Amino acid sequence: CPFVLPIFRRGKRSMVRIAAVLVAAALGQIRVMSPRSAREHFKDSDFMIRGSTATFGAPYYGETIIGRLQYGHYEGPSSSPHCDASKYSLSANEPLGGTDPEEPTEMVNIVVVERGGCSFVKKVLEAQKMYKPHAVIVVDRPRPGEAAHTSETIQSIIMGDDGNGWEVRIPSVLISQEDGDFLINQIEKAASSDVIVELQWEMNESTEIEVDFWLSSGSREAVDFLTEFRPHAEAIHRESTSTRKYLDFIPHYYIFSMPDNVNQMCYEHDHKFCSADPDGTGFVTGRDVVEEDLRQICLWHRTAEEEDPDADNQFETFSVHWWDYIKAFHDNCFNRDATDRKKQFGKECSDAVLDQIKVTDSMKHKINKCVKSEADERLSHELQTTAWGPLALRINGWRYRGVLEAETVLRAICATYVQRVRPKACADILAHFGGSKVDKVYRTEGLSFKTAGLVLVSMIGAIIVILWLYGRYLNRSVRSALREEVMLEVKAAVMQRGDAYQSM
Repeated sequence: CPFVLPIFRRGKRSMVRIAAVLVAAALGQIRVMSPRSAREHFKDSDFMIRGSTATFGAPYYGETIIGRLQYGHYEGPSSSPHCDASKYSLSANEPLGGTDPEEPTEMVNIVVVERGGCSFVKKVLEAQKMYKPHAVIVVDRPRPGEAAHTSETIQSIIMGDDGNGWEVRIPSVLISQEDGDFLINQIEKAASSDVIVELQWEMNESTEIEVDFWLSSGSREAVDFLTEFRPHAEAIHRESTSTRKYLDFIPHYYIFSMPDNVNQMCYEHDHKFCSADPDGTGFVTGRDVVEEDLRQICLWHRTAEEEDPDADNQFETFSVHWWDYIKAFHDNCFNRDATDRKKQFGKECSDAVLDQIKVTDSMKHKINKCVKSEADERLSHELQTTAWGPLALRINGWRYRGVLEAETVLRAICATYVQRVRPKACADILAHFGGSKVDKVYRTEGLSFKTAGLVLVSMIGAIIVILWLYGRYLNRSVRSALREEVMLEVKAAVMQRGDAYQSM
C-alpha cells in the first residue's frame, strides 16, 4: 500500500501520525526467504522487494503467506506475454510444507507473469482460473523508449481495474523489471530447491483508526458496502472511551468541476460542483446527485456526535442518523417508475426519509439552513479533498487497495490496530467472516470431501426411500391387477356355467 494522499485536518496530532505514515509507506510486500543466493541479492533492502499492490483483488490484510514462485515461458505472441494461460505451463501445483496440526498453513503457489499486451486484470484472471495461485507477481516491462522503473519508482504505478476486477479473488503485486528478471532467473535455475517468498500486507499500526470513505449519493455499490460494514463499524466504535477513539469514520462525496455544464451534471451555472449521472437516460441528473450529496453532507455534520474532550480540536466521529438515512434513501427514492415525488430521487423523498428515521424538526431546520447558507463552503471542501475515484477508501492516510467489500476492509482495519489495544470486536469480526482469508480463496469452488460425503449419503438415502416407496406401489399394483384378473376369471366361469344350465 505505498500510495499516500493525506488530509491535514486535525491539527498537530493528525500531522504527526500522517508523517509517520509517509515514512512507513516505503515498506514492501515481498520478502525473499530462499534459496540463500536469492536472499543475499536483496540484502541491502532488508531482503525485501518493493512493489505496487493492485487496486483489484483481495490482499490478505493482517495475514502472512509463504509460497513458492512459479513461472512458465509464454508460447504465444511475445507482445502479449501471459495473456492466455493455456499458452504457458507451470510445474505441478501440489501444496508444499508439512501436515503438522500445530502448523496447519501450508506453502502456496505464487505465479510470476510479465506485463504487456493486455490489462493487469486479464493476466491475473487467466492465472487464477487455470492454476489457482494464492497471489500473482507481475514483472514490469517498459514500453519502447520508456525508462525502466526502479524498485522505488514502481510504487507510483497504479495497477488499475479494467472493469472485470470483481472476478479477481487474489492479490497481485507489480515489481520492477530488474527485480522480476532476477526472480525469473532464480526460478529457472533452481533445479533442486524452490524460490520461496513471504508476502505480507501489513498496515501502519496505530491505537486509533481514521477511515475516509468517498462515495456518491447515486451509488448503489457504496450503499451495499456500507450496509454490510455498518454493524461491525458500530461494534468497534462502541468500545471507544473518553481518551481513545477506536474508529473515526468520515464520509466524503466525489465532487468534480467541468468546463461546461453538460447534460445538467453541475450544481450551478458556473459548473464548479458536478457529479456523474447515475442512471444514464433516467430521470436523475448529475445536478440532482450534487444536491443530494449536499443534503447528506449537512446531515452528517449536524447530527454526528462530537466526542473529543479538547474543545480546540473537536471533530465528528459517528452519526447514527446518517447511516440510517443512507440505506433508507436508496431503498425508498430510487424507484424509476414512481409517480409520487416522495418516492423519487430528490428533496421531497429526502424529507420523507428524514421523517421516517425520526429526525426532529429542529434538526431538519439546521440541515436546511446548512444547505442554503453553507453550500459553497461544504462543496468546496469536498472538491479540494477529492480521491482517485468515485469509490475510494483510506485507512490512517494509507490508500486502501483491494476489492471494496466489508470483510476485506474490516480485516485491514483490525490489522492496523496495535495488538495491545486491538478492540475485542475485531475477534468477533474475524469469527463472523470465518477465520483466515487465505484459506477461503478457493473454498467456494467445488465441494469439500466432508460436504461431498454428506451429499452422497443423502442422495443414497433418498434413492433407497424412493425405491422402497416404488416397491410398495408396485406390490399394490400387482396385487390389484391379480385380484381383478381372478375376479374376471371367476365371473367368466360363473357365466359359462350359467349358459350350460340354460342349454340343458
